[in-house]
Amino acid sequence: MFNNFTQPVWILTFYFIHGVLAFLLLLFLQKRAEEEEQGVVLWIFTVSLFLPVIGEIFGGMVWYMARRFGSNDILESYEEYVTYKPPMLEQIRYEARASYDMQPFSETLTDFEARSKQDAIMRLINSDVSRKGHYVNLGLTNQNSEMVHYAATTRNLLIDNHEKEIQLAKSEYTPDDTTRLKTLLSAYERFLKSELLEGPSLSRLEKEYKGFMEEELASGNDRPLLLERLGEFHLYRGDPSTGVEILESMNEKHPLQAEGYLVLLRYYYGRKDWKKIRSVLSALKENVPKTNIPESRRFIVEHLLGEEL
Repeated sequence: MFNNFTQPVWILTFYFIHGVLAFLLLLFLQKRAEEEEQGVVLWIFTVSLFLPVIGEIFGGMVWYMARRFGSNDILESYEEYVTYKPPMLEQIRYEARASYDMQPFSETLTDFEARSKQDAIMRLINSDVSRKGHYVNLGLTNQNSEMVHYAATTRNLLIDNHEKEIQLAKSEYTPDDTTRLKTLLSAYERFLKSELLEGPSLSRLEKEYKGFMEEELASGNDRPLLLERLGEFHLYRGDPSTGVEILESMNEKHPLQAEGYLVLLRYYYGRKDWKKIRSVLSALKENVPKTNIPESRRFIVEHLLGEEL
């Protein structure tokens, strides 16, 4: 009887019936399969025409394995890869480097023996670490009297260095030289941010710094740098409303300069004033060319905007 099924007529009949059933199954599955799976269904049907039963079993196993373990995310990941633009993380790199520089001072002044602490204090004199006054104060409050002496000596040397830096910048300053103006303003700011001064001494330096900028502006020197620094001074050390007025005035007089907008963005971000942030971002995007925005800040601006400039 088995020999009868091996006759050509039976084989052709089997292939015909199998083909019809496979075609009906193809129509049934294509109506219910997802669009991205219809190609797989068609492939299984094609294989089954040449390998009846075996084709369905093999195709079904492949389909199951693909759905079980496969993923279309590889194409999405590739698309993200080829279109990805590495962000400008200069600001993050700078902050990380500053933190790296400062951490050993904190650990040394609290955890190590006296000699190491004294060496750390003395290293502050020639280091670029910010907030030097904070670390000097750690030495001044130490229980070791010799350590206190080292800290006091270092503090006096640092204050003297800052004062000489300002005096030298003043002696070389000329109103028509933007570079020397920036040097002088930066010397004041480094001293103010060093945290070496407090009380009346700090107030005198703030008054001197603010007075210099106001005198320059009153004399007609309305350079953007002066407006930017005076506005920023008022935001954090004086009257914030006056600082906002100065920076908004700067943006009106020098709309193509990014600095005034960026200072306001930083101030409003600290206050979580999203309405003001949107307003400043809109004005910055409308007026300031992309090339006028420092690369170290461009990534932050684009992040806040939610789009590329």
